[in-house]
Amino acid sequence: MPRSIEELRARLAEAEQTLEEIRGGGVDALVVSTPAGDEVFALRTADQSYRRIIESIHEGAATLTDDGTIFYANRYLADLLETPLEQLIGSSFSTWLAEAAAFEAVRRALGTDGARREVALRASSGRLVPAYLALSRLSGDEGPGLCLVATDLSAQKRQQELLASEELSRSILEQAAEVIVVCDQTGVIVRTSHAAERLCGASPLLRTFESVFGVPAPADSIDALETEVDCGGTKAATMLMSARPLVARGERQGVVVTLTDISERKRIEEAVHRAERHAREVAEAANRAKDEFLAMLAHELRNPLFAVRNAVEAARTGVPQSERAFAIATRQLAQLSRLVDDLLDVARIQGGKIELRREPLDLAQVVERALEATRSEAEPRGHRLELQLEPGLAIDGDATRLEQVFNNLLSNAAKYTPPGGRIEVTACRVGEEAMVRVRDDGMGIAPELLPHVFDLFAQGRQGLDRASGGLGVGLTVARRLVEQHGGRVEALSRGLGAGSEFEVRLPLCDSGPLGPSGERGEAAGAAPVHVLLVEDNADAAESLAMLLTLLGHRVRAVGDAPAALEAMSADPPDVALVDIGLPGMDGYELARRLCALGVSRHTLLVALTGYGHENDKQRAVEAGFHAHLVKPIDVEDLARVLDLPRR
Repeated sequence: MPRSIEELRARLAEAEQTLEEIRGGGVDALVVSTPAGDEVFALRTADQSYRRIIESIHEGAATLTDDGTIFYANRYLADLLETPLEQLIGSSFSTWLAEAAAFEAVRRALGTDGARREVALRASSGRLVPAYLALSRLSGDEGPGLCLVATDLSAQKRQQELLASEELSRSILEQAAEVIVVCDQTGVIVRTSHAAERLCGASPLLRTFESVFGVPAPADSIDALETEVDCGGTKAATMLMSARPLVARGERQGVVVTLTDISERKRIEEAVHRAERHAREVAEAANRAKDEFLAMLAHELRNPLFAVRNAVEAARTGVPQSERAFAIATRQLAQLSRLVDDLLDVARIQGGKIELRREPLDLAQVVERALEATRSEAEPRGHRLELQLEPGLAIDGDATRLEQVFNNLLSNAAKYTPPGGRIEVTACRVGEEAMVRVRDDGMGIAPELLPHVFDLFAQGRQGLDRASGGLGVGLTVARRLVEQHGGRVEALSRGLGAGSEFEVRLPLCDSGPLGPSGERGEAAGAAPVHVLLVEDNADAAESLAMLLTLLGHRVRAVGDAPAALEAMSADPPDVALVDIGLPGMDGYELARRLCALGVSRHTLLVALTGYGHENDKQRAVEAGFHAHLVKPIDVEDLARVLDLPRR
């Protein structure tokens, strides 16, 4: 066998999993019992609608491995073979043939157009069923299996035998579901079934077979020949044509032709193949997007790290530009922090793990805070900011998350607007909604990109300099957060060079006590305290201890939980900053030990971690921590925590 069933299973599972990550939905699979044991096969159907179509057709359909093992079959095939469907799955198709070698003969004849042959199936009762087999590969020469369609020819065979008889009954012709045509020796039609009249739209009697169906009348016996027939100019149909000479009293009187319409089956086969091609294209596009994203991520990480390293080296020389070097390092670290936050938010949103802290808000205040946060990006480029913010637009939302939405939109506008350009920000009431519009006269959006501008990692083509930067995740985060607030966001642009416009619409709420504007207080003012720092990363511990010392605090740093317990006993601190990811005993367990010893009654326990989800904060609280700081730690947040009242 060219490939083992295990290899096929793995490839099919991988394709199905890829589709599930980009499109969403469940995995549809079958467990097949084979001589080698139970195997799992992910079905290759591109959509459940095709499965329902295949289950509804009056044809036997199955998907096979190259050696003929059945790993999918429809109910019609099971009924045709008079066997339960669960017994049919996993069996070898050749065992259901009167001549087992017939399957191998059909498989060897496979070409680009598949292979076809009339065979005899053997039902479980031993009854022989004449059938027409059509076999094709699912995915080309390297495909994972074979597609088989079996057409029951039992009725057709019986009709041919009856039509060849001198005692042919007109009533049979009238009741036959198949297209049956009887021609004399000159090819003129002398009898037909009602199905033939329905196909042609009128009676074809006394006309030549060729004039009616567009092909010559068969001169000899034919078994299930696939052909296209054109009945009087109507739409061409794909038919299986069978023919037998009509003999009476030992002399040939004409020919009996039966036609079975397989147009629907052909359409289904083509639809399945188109769906598979589309699925492969989608998977390939997803892989390309992933590769491009990883390349962009490497670029976006290296640039700020390069700037930080240069700034640090410049500061070490002690030259007068040291303060400027520190400013550069601070800006680049902020960019790195925002990049990491965006990536984490994408993962949380896709996993449905973002929790909104809703409260009544004044939308204008939220927009103003976002403007303040992004002003440093616009001012160095000389952008003109034009604001029209209607006050009193009351909405029910999460101030932090909505500020993040407008940060992303404003940062996007600043990034793609050339120096000296204009950025307009408008907030107003539109019916029962609040609308915020961010409009710029920058580079605009290409028409082909506009429908995908909110898709994950979607970006237009950029040069090698990537002067605009970005990973293409900010707009994805913005759209998902707006939708979680019951709103919507839309992108508009007349094309490249014509600027762009983003509109956010959020439902208004009854005006009540509006939430705080979120203004931060000054970081300074925390009274000196004794701090125990528990951090296993030597550089992180030394740099944070240095910062705490500069802020006027007394600091002792240790690298693991046992050393922390010993330090607590020897000189109890006012505040313990504990890294969660400690070697051996982690930070959660250390907090539980300290609480059991009663330390938490006089020492403020603060968790330090790179994980900032609500679940992580809740876990820290349950372990006994009083506060939770996410790395990299903001100096203002650190000062505020150190100033919290002791327990």
